[in-house]
Amino acid sequence: EFCKMAVEILGRGDEEPAQRNRTIFTDVGSGHWARGYVNLAASITVGGGGEGETATRLIMGVGDGSFQPDRAITYGEAVTMLMRVLGYGDRDVASGANWYDGYVGLALSSGLADGLSLTGASTITRGQAALLFYNLLFTSPKGRDSVYLTDLGGTLENNVIVLSTDATAEDGTTGSVRTTAGVYKTERAAFDSALCGTRGQLVLDKNQKLLAILPEESATFRSVTVMGSPEANAIPVAGGDTISVTLSTPVYHSDKTESTTYETEWIGLRTGTPLVLAYNGSGKLDYIYLSSGKATAGDDNVMVLKNKPSGTGNPFGAITGGKIPVLYKNGAPAQVSDIQQYDVGTYDK
Repeated sequence: EFCKMAVEILGRGDEEPAQRNRTIFTDVGSGHWARGYVNLAASITVGGGGEGETATRLIMGVGDGSFQPDRAITYGEAVTMLMRVLGYGDRDVASGANWYDGYVGLALSSGLADGLSLTGASTITRGQAALLFYNLLFTSPKGRDSVYLTDLGGTLENNVIVLSTDATAEDGTTGSVRTTAGVYKTERAAFDSALCGTRGQLVLDKNQKLLAILPEESATFRSVTVMGSPEANAIPVAGGDTISVTLSTPVYHSDKTESTTYETEWIGLRTGTPLVLAYNGSGKLDYIYLSSGKATAGDDNVMVLKNKPSGTGNPFGAITGGKIPVLYKNGAPAQVSDIQQYDVGTYDK
């Protein structure tokens, strides 16, 4: 399984059918599903080419003519294979007590092993294998500064703010992601809405479709709810905190790429409005994110309760689309039973 993934991430999976009709390892016969991939991996070499240099095969078996294809792979075997994917051969690693020690050390220094702490002889789980392949995308091949992702045609977009994970692209594709760098389509599962308002790095494939969103590690993102009346330099939030802010602080919305400023938004902010506050590594407030473009009241999100409510159902269903909202009354959390006739309700989707 790991051997097949290594071949595929090298972009050579289409060569596999031609390798199915021969036997290289005694225990990978004609009936084994991975025969073509194992044979192909045993034929791929890295390094060599120079005078007196011997190329290194991607895999070499266990030394007795067998491969043990259905045994759990070890950490040492896995990182050795992936460091060879990155172009490192036996001549590039130091020797050690075990044949894999040099590759394990190189995996640690290159970043391939980030997030893992295993001995070379340890077997790895599927989750640990996934982490290795994830790290591989952001590790530089031998002799290069660019990351392996670029070898696959992918690109990285830096310093991008995620505005919506449920946007519509120009061609009508729903489930796209709106960012300050544009709207991106994706072929993966929907991205978590908790990423909205975060800043970081976008990982794009060769077709410029979004693969992953990597939030900035040095930044801090805090979700709060306005509780009371904001001022020109302060925002009261639920829990009793007051957030210091300046009029020039940028404000981003979920439904438009261009930013505004707190100076143009603060008068329209009301109790119950959710915000994401983005702080940089030094603790300074960098920007504010509004999950809805409607920070102010309008005809479609305000309602006067003319009839006496029942005290059980949501009496503001006409403006909430039938959804049960989080309720605040007079600046404090409330229940449906607290709503009275002639109350004025505003709704932020």
